Formats: sequence, C-alpha cells, structure tokens
Amino acid sequence: MCFPYILPRDVNPPAKISIQTTMETPDFRLEFLRTYRTKSGLSGAEVAYLYSKVMATAEEGASHAIGTRTGINRSRIRGWIENGDVPDAVRGERIANQHGWLRATGEVHLNMSELVGATFAAGTIIEENYRVTWLRQRDYVGELLRSIGTFERYIDRNGRWDEIGPRNDPSVLGRVLHVRGVPVGDAASWAIPEYVTTSVMAARAFIRGFAKSRGRSTDDGYRIDIGSRHGDEFEAEFAALVEDTLEGPIRRVSGSVIVPERTVENDRWLTNTAWPINKRKNPPDLAT
Repeated sequence: MCFPYILPRDVNPPAKISIQTTMETPDFRLEFLRTYRTKSGLSGAEVAYLYSKVMATAEEGASHAIGTRTGINRSRIRGWIENGDVPDAVRGERIANQHGWLRATGEVHLNMSELVGATFAAGTIIEENYRVTWLRQRDYVGELLRSIGTFERYIDRNGRWDEIGPRNDPSVLGRVLHVRGVPVGDAASWAIPEYVTTSVMAARAFIRGFAKSRGRSTDDGYRIDIGSRHGDEFEAEFAALVEDTLEGPIRRVSGSVIVPERTVENDRWLTNTAWPINKRKNPPDLAT
C-alpha cells in the first residue's frame, strides 16, 4: 500500500509532479524524513515523495515507461521497480509507523515523551548516524524501550557494560527522538521540546522520564539533578516546567530542582520516580 508523501514548502518539486497537501500529516513526520540525505543531495522528504509517485504507477510498465509518465530520471527509479529497493527514508518511516513512534497522541506518544525525558537526562544521539544510547543506571530505560515495541541491548565500554541501546533500529529511533526535541551530538543546545510545553500529559511524561534517570530521594522529598551539560538556560526552563506541571511548590537550587514531600503527595504520578536514598549512589554528572 502506498501513502502520499508531502513535499516540504522549501523544496522544489521535480518536473511534471503535482503536490498534494493535507492537514492530517503527523506532526513529526516531515522532520523525520528530513533527517535523511542522499548522496545526490536530495532530502529524505524529496526521495520519499518521488518513491510514492513511482510506486503509484508501478503497474503501468517498466522503469522507462514510468519515467516518461512521471518525469523522474529512469536511473533513479530502476532499482525501485525492477529490484524492489526501498529508500532509507521510506524504510525508516515504515519502521517508525509500525511502532507508532511518530504519532502525536495516544499511549505510545506518552511513552515516547517519557523516553525523550530520559534521553535528555542520560542519553546521547550520535551526530554521524543518529544512533542513540543511554547510561545504564538501572533497568528503567529498558522498560521504556519495551513499552514502545523494541528491546534493549547492553553495550560494553571498557569492560563495564555501562551503556544501553535499542536492540533493533537504533538509528531510526534516534531520528525520531531527535525530531521530538533531543539534540544531536556532544555540542548540543538543550531546550524543552515545544510540544511538551503545550500538553500536561506530555509534560508529566517528560518530567517523569528525566526524574527517573536523574532523581534521588532526600529527607524531605525528591531532588532532580539536572547536570552541567544542559546549561543554565535549560535548568531555568526545566524548573519552570516542573513548577507549572506539579500541584504544589518546588525549589530551584544550583543544578537541581527540589520537589518537597508535600508536593509529591499532591502529584501521585511522580511517585516512585526517584532513586531510594542511601541505596544507590547519586546520578553521575553528564558534563560533556
């Protein structure tokens, strides 16, 4: 089954191809396709659009006839028609759609929002290939990965097996997390994703993911250690998000947000997110 691919406004369409637009396009879809680039310089969105047009006429003849009808270079489409090749962007989108990772509503969306928070707290997306990994602080990320339809694998760094990653399609998941707001690379600029600030449920999921990765119990509540790699501006944004989302007062101190016990009692969704005091060491500083 072929789905119509929507060409971004800033892309010039190939000759003889009409562009369709729809208001039902998922929020994250086009940005996901744009993370792909071909050797010829076309974006993943362009290639996906061309592939959709070609496959819509696949029953009308060989690549030469289809190229003549659509105005697309025959050498580009020969592999699609005659060999069954699929562009990386299309294959990636199919995998993401299969798991529901690009949806902007529903349970998987909230689980993805929680994973975004965990990735802000303890994850890294590699710039070269979008592969995502997390510090293996406990089994929390593995549980999240299973909740979105994949599984975890443990990565050996210096004989410690101290990182965790998705067992399947790490580059696809990394791209999805990126378009959901996670920066790429070490020299990243951190900011709360816009969609998180406009949805109470998404905000709760994001905070829960961050707190489960970098939170710890104190004598009078929870302490969420933000980490120096995020910078002062993100620290202020995160504190404001927590304050706006929770039903009770919080305190911001240097590098951390303190959630008093009485506030935790008013926000049961936050319960059991922090590390038990005196049972585990504090989360490591994730400065880059």
